[in-house]
Amino acid sequence: MDKKHFVHSVWLTPLVLSTILLGVVLSLVGFQVAHQIELQKERVEFQRVAGNYVSALRREIETNLEVLLSIDGFYRGSAHVDRQEFAQFVQRSLLRHPTLQALEWIPKVSHAERQRYEEAARRDGMTDYQIRERSREGEMVAASRRDTYFPVYYVEPMQGNEMALGFDLASSAARLKALNQARDSGKLTATGRITLVQDSSKQAGFLVFFPIFSGPSHTPTQRYANLQGFALAVYRINTMVETSLKHIDTSRFDLQIQLYDVTNEPESFLYQPMESSDLDDLRRLSKQQFQDYSDTIPMAGRLWRVDLFPSMENLHNHTHTWFAWMVLVSGLIITYLLAMQLKQRALELSENREQTRAIVRTVVNGIITADSEGVILTFNPAAELMFGYKEREVIGRNLSMLMPEPNRSAHDGYLQHHIQTGDKRLIGIGREVYALKKSGDVFPIWLAVDVARVKGKKIFVGCLVDISQRKEAEQEIKKLSLAIKQSPNVVVITDVEGTIEYVNPAFEAVTGYSSAEAVGQNPRLLKSPDTSGEVHKALWQTITLGNVWRGEMKNRCKDGSHYWALLAIFPVRDDSGEIIHFIGLQEDISARKGNEKLLLEAKEAAESANRAKSEFLNVMSHELRTPLTVVLGSLPFISQLGGLALVPGEKTLPSVKKLSEVLAQESLERGEVKEACLGVMGQLSGIAVKMQNQGEHLRTLINDLLDISKIEAGKMELDREMLSAQVVVDDVVHGFQTKAQEMGLQLSYACSDGIQLYADPVRLKQVLINLVGNALKFTDQGQVAVVVEPHGEQVLFRVRDTGCGIPQALLDSVFDNFTQTDSSATRKAGGTGLGLAITKRLVNLHGGVISVESVEGQGSTFTFTMPRSDPDKEGE
Repeated sequence: MDKKHFVHSVWLTPLVLSTILLGVVLSLVGFQVAHQIELQKERVEFQRVAGNYVSALRREIETNLEVLLSIDGFYRGSAHVDRQEFAQFVQRSLLRHPTLQALEWIPKVSHAERQRYEEAARRDGMTDYQIRERSREGEMVAASRRDTYFPVYYVEPMQGNEMALGFDLASSAARLKALNQARDSGKLTATGRITLVQDSSKQAGFLVFFPIFSGPSHTPTQRYANLQGFALAVYRINTMVETSLKHIDTSRFDLQIQLYDVTNEPESFLYQPMESSDLDDLRRLSKQQFQDYSDTIPMAGRLWRVDLFPSMENLHNHTHTWFAWMVLVSGLIITYLLAMQLKQRALELSENREQTRAIVRTVVNGIITADSEGVILTFNPAAELMFGYKEREVIGRNLSMLMPEPNRSAHDGYLQHHIQTGDKRLIGIGREVYALKKSGDVFPIWLAVDVARVKGKKIFVGCLVDISQRKEAEQEIKKLSLAIKQSPNVVVITDVEGTIEYVNPAFEAVTGYSSAEAVGQNPRLLKSPDTSGEVHKALWQTITLGNVWRGEMKNRCKDGSHYWALLAIFPVRDDSGEIIHFIGLQEDISARKGNEKLLLEAKEAAESANRAKSEFLNVMSHELRTPLTVVLGSLPFISQLGGLALVPGEKTLPSVKKLSEVLAQESLERGEVKEACLGVMGQLSGIAVKMQNQGEHLRTLINDLLDISKIEAGKMELDREMLSAQVVVDDVVHGFQTKAQEMGLQLSYACSDGIQLYADPVRLKQVLINLVGNALKFTDQGQVAVVVEPHGEQVLFRVRDTGCGIPQALLDSVFDNFTQTDSSATRKAGGTGLGLAITKRLVNLHGGVISVESVEGQGSTFTFTMPRSDPDKEGE
């Protein structure tokens, strides 16, 4: 019998059992008598404290409602109450009544009066005043149109109640219902539980309205017709509850309060200090021990119910008082001391036996005993776990069932040989053998066997240790050792002082040092003069702090040559966390470093070529533009020869003017000469026009090349300022109107007044001219529209056309240099292929983005953004 069963049997003897039962009964009777006396005192005290709280809450409500009645008298005695007068009047009430969240004036405002009220409030200093309502998303937005509004017009104190200013109570069904009840009854009317608009924490509260009339209010009809507005008091429910608690002594009881609105069925929850489930459990316990307290309070046309009960701490402290517990504990101690005297002697007798049994059952090694025939006598829990058998499955069976062949067949013969000869081949000696599990699996064990005599009979005691994990760990170590030896990367293991203890064959192959030469040395034998001492110092500090160091380093071989290595050095810790070794891994990256050098040289060469290209484009563009300007400036004089019609205001060559006069005086007889001259001059004029068109095209190309080279060189500078979007767009669209009319296209724009943006006016016009010009160029019929609208901190520009569109395959590259949607030799529209590339870069320089959407055959829409303000000033 184990100790537990033995102790249990001692307690059940008649003498011990009767002593325990009598002592426990007497102790419990004394405890209950003392407890009931103390509990009755606590119940009476709780009812008194709870009644005082309800009275305090009722007084708090009554004094707060008197404030609204005083506001009614104030309005009746004044022809007009402005915002300052209202604030001065309610200030004293707010100071005297901390329960008040706010006092407000809610005028009745018709839709026709809405604008007048809003403007009047703004003149009072409420610059952003607007009659608002809460959207479904919880945001405050402009109130929807309705016949009558009840907005918060005056509110005091202003601080903390800004969100309520302008809120239309008619937009809330609960608030509107209370307003109508107050108007119809002419009395104080409270709402149910609501979430306060001015409270960001979504705290619960309630409102109390008192209607104020500008004339007689004896009948419902008069009240409806003469309603001027409402005086409104805003309360936080928890503030009212907590303020009322301050007026009573709660040192004995921490009151837990539930507040319900029982005006209508079903009742609605107003306030409770904890989770509903916890409060229900607390209330149930309170009824069992203290009896809870409940009372009703009228509240401005509504009826509230207050339920009070003590806290869990009160129940714990008062349920079992110290006196009752002292009686119970004293009785139980006496009973215990008597019973202990009776069982102590029996327990001492079994102690040695139980200790021995506990050791056998709790030891982590398997322990098996067998008789001289090899029959199993005991099988401890560790052996059960090791072999998979339960003790009852092996007791009485031969030990050979736990052995694989060939040991199983030889086992009985060995026992007999030992008994007959005394040969101790295994007795007293530990060795590795194999054992057999119930599942049939064979596993290695360390076995030690000894012989003992019990009641004159020889028994064998075997102690077994499962060494499967150790054997597996040894195999794992062998595999890891083989992997390290065959690794192409260098592996170095050192002690905590940095002395090399092991290097793998890869170390020998890379560095030229043999293992015998390296072991006992410091890794500094690989230090290259090209690697500074600071690098090695930082490495050593990192790993000695227990961190991993990674990096690249140039090392020196035994023959003096150098190689680049990618290193990772890891600390190795023991079970206590102390660093015991460092392991260093090296990969020879000399080839990669050589490739990196070649790549760097190629990159520098490419960058140099690109700079040369940009400088060449810049110089050539300037050199081409200067003579081109002279040629284009002279071509208009030749073109005038075509008609010899002198246009007033235009510059005309003197020779052209003289020729025109002479030809005009020729007689009819010389008409043929005149006609020939005019024909020649007409042909010259046509040639000049073509030359001028191609020259303008060439000048555009040169200007685009100059812009793109400046941008790529980082020399494009913006002269940004605050601009009117409408002025810029109107100027650009007006410049294209004649061309659009000649093409039979409708060109329009839409831009709201007052949109300002921060941009370079010249470059912004250049962007719009490129986009609008392209839209007209690729549109045969329909329209081109420019739309400008605000978009957060940006201004959004859209240029839409109904032209030929852009193929999907070209959309991703449309902003690349020299990219055109129609690159055929016969394309109708000219262009350099740089316009959109420059446009994108100019938009990006402004901090904006540009994108395109297009459906081939239906048209395209280019969208870009510009900042609305100077981002540098915004951050100040």
